[in-house]
Amino acid sequence: MTMPVYLTDKEKKRLSRTKRVEKEKEKQEMVKFGLMPAPLPKIKISNYQKIMAKDAISDPSGTELVAKAIIQKRQEDHFNANEARRLHAEAKDQKLLSKHLSAQAD
Repeated sequence: MTMPVYLTDKEKKRLSRTKRVEKEKEKQEMVKFGLMPAPLPKIKISNYQKIMAKDAISDPSGTELVAKAIIQKRQEDHFNANEARRLHAEAKDQKLLSKHLSAQAD
């Protein structure tokens, strides 16, 4: 029987960080090779004038409305993704049941 290897907190953080960096590099390569569209800039009310510089000078009110619409859409997408990941009542009950059964088996 082999003993499991436990990582220290520092090692866990390092592994997590390196995995996250690798994943981001892969995304950037996919964008560079044209296999994936470039992500849209993250527009906020504080930075929309920098991102939409030419339009913001000629039509500041219209640009602000466009920026607010983009922010609202990004927020809705975020909430929808969270809702899709969320466990609903039946799945949550099943998870708790399996968790209790496995705890009793130990």
